[in-house]
Amino acid sequence: MFIIRNFLLFIAFTAILASCGPSIRATGSWVDQQKIRPESYKTMCVMALTSKMNIRQTLENDLAAELERRGIKAVKSYNLFPPGFDKTAPGSRDVMAKKIADANCDAIFTIALIDQKSETRYVPGSTVYAPYPSYGYYGNFYGYYNYSYPTFYDPGYITTDKTYFLESNLYDAKAGDLVFSVQSETYNPSNLEGFSRDYTILMLEELKKKGVIKK
Repeated sequence: MFIIRNFLLFIAFTAILASCGPSIRATGSWVDQQKIRPESYKTMCVMALTSKMNIRQTLENDLAAELERRGIKAVKSYNLFPPGFDKTAPGSRDVMAKKIADANCDAIFTIALIDQKSETRYVPGSTVYAPYPSYGYYGNFYGYYNYSYPTFYDPGYITTDKTYFLESNLYDAKAGDLVFSVQSETYNPSNLEGFSRDYTILMLEELKKKGVIKK
């Protein structure tokens, strides 16, 4: 029984390690080398384009914290444009431009979910074979059944995999021109906090790699 339990623990631990890979990856990026001015991006407005306030705050807070660690002042859009602000109202574009200019932002970094897909699949069950059983369980049917059934057999189940596709853009705040864009995807994010952390790390790496911000 000791050997069987350790064998099962090994299988479980292996499955956990296999699921601990990166939850998000960049799938493509673009940068306008003629327009990037990394030395000029001293204040950046971070803007998560979603109506869900908890997602917006989490993403903007994490990105702002990492930018400021690298010497770039960050302005979170939820402080400039609270939930009641109507971005589609007449004159809202001018209001937004003025607020961003008044905050002395020289760049705007946006985050948007552009697509998502779900796929339902069947995960087959598995039978665990223990090469060295304790033969004491074999002497009685009920003892063997009660021991082996829950230990050796793991039934299958239906699960739904979710993939989210995101796009992040960086604009020159004064001219309004697109300077940098990166597309990414995340597969089955476990929670908002973990996703936001991984996303922030990926975005900062991409911004540095493309020379948009200083290394």
